[in-house]
Amino acid sequence: MFVTDDSAHHPFATRLFGDGRNIWRAVSLATHNEWFYVSFDVKTPEGVFGETFLISKPADDLLSFVDQPREDAITITDIQLVSPPHVNGSDQWRMESLVRIWRNPEDAWSIIYDVANGNRYCTVTQKEADKAEFELCREFAFAHQPEPTQT
Repeated sequence: MFVTDDSAHHPFATRLFGDGRNIWRAVSLATHNEWFYVSFDVKTPEGVFGETFLISKPADDLLSFVDQPREDAITITDIQLVSPPHVNGSDQWRMESLVRIWRNPEDAWSIIYDVANGNRYCTVTQKEADKAEFELCREFAFAHQPEPTQT
């Protein structure tokens, strides 16, 4: 989840946006877990405008957003997994195009993410993942991504 602080509130931009929206210059993470950067286009009579949502873990929150009934005016164009070092196995955060989400039906917190470059990240240890049966939950394909390969 994301945390906001009053010192980062942007009062002028908030007044411009209106409609209950608040504008923040910065947010922080409540926990060092993966989150999602979702890009989409909104078609209006004035043209097509890009929008971005930041969606926190769990993956169910992402799927609920993706599965919302929406007008043809909104098209999701990309979903990036933003993963911390303990998930991606490196020494830094990574932001990569998400291709697939796998879920362990016995444990909602056991998730595997496949990203466009072929890497696979698991939210539990490899030992725990090897013992579990994961089911494909969702596959994403966007115009800029190569066809996903089965792993």
